[in-house]
Amino acid sequence: MLAIQTLTDVQLIHDKAEALSLDSLIPAVRKSPQEEAEEEEEGGWEEEEAEVVRDTLLQPNPCTLYKLQENGELLGMKDIVGGFRAFGQLVKLERVSPLIRRVAVGPATIQIAEAPAHDIGGSIWLSSIALCGWMAAGGRKELCGKVVLELGSGVGVAGVFAASCCSPARAILSDGTQSLVGLCQFNVELNGCAASCYRLDWGGDVVLGEEEKADVILAADCIYRTNADAFLRAVLDHLKPGGRLFLVNPPEENRTGIDEFIYKLWEHGDLEWKRIRVEHDGYVKSLLFIQFQREVLPSSSSNLQE
Repeated sequence: MLAIQTLTDVQLIHDKAEALSLDSLIPAVRKSPQEEAEEEEEGGWEEEEAEVVRDTLLQPNPCTLYKLQENGELLGMKDIVGGFRAFGQLVKLERVSPLIRRVAVGPATIQIAEAPAHDIGGSIWLSSIALCGWMAAGGRKELCGKVVLELGSGVGVAGVFAASCCSPARAILSDGTQSLVGLCQFNVELNGCAASCYRLDWGGDVVLGEEEKADVILAADCIYRTNADAFLRAVLDHLKPGGRLFLVNPPEENRTGIDEFIYKLWEHGDLEWKRIRVEHDGYVKSLLFIQFQREVLPSSSSNLQE
């Protein structure tokens, strides 16, 4: 059984964070100039508060434990990773400061800066933790040597873990909010990994050219309300034929739109989905783990030969 790594030396992350420019982090926490202007009428952030964030950024705080479990009689994590029972005990999330946490997954550890004041995208969500657990328990072989794109990165948990621990040929993090892209870049630098960070509006922007489409797309907690069509278009715009999507998302009863997305995605390739359970602080949350492989259409040259 793989053991959870417990880290006690917080000085390592302090030294790394101090070596980076915290000035680049604070604007990300405070959102873009346009977003700040829109919020001024509602109060917004004061300069004094930003200084408090700067002063307390490196102060350690108690840790929080996230535990992933097998799913009882339903198809669960053990089924997803081919029998790795240790998957349910891989992930530990430790808060090092008001804005920086350690995510320890088996023998691997990453540090993630959060911006909790930045709506839903600035925090670590259980779906991204589950996706990291899947990679650590055997999923990393799907990413090794591949072009990997994370859609809707938020703070970049899955993308940073993939770049740090899964040996991709290229790792790309993306989000539709520019200030979160800046926070992703900070987290990439904080972990010393190689990854590009781009702003990407689903259904509009395209960050990968035709010759460099992604072999693998990662996404966590990206489907909600009415954005299923836009997310599907982003997947199809960036995933090469034969490429694979790995998505963890709350089910329909908790997040409207995922059933519609699954139905439409099925038209474009092979799809499997399984329910998993995530236990956190005494309560259990049900999530969906979706694996999709895009179909490979016959080339025009092969059609002519036939």
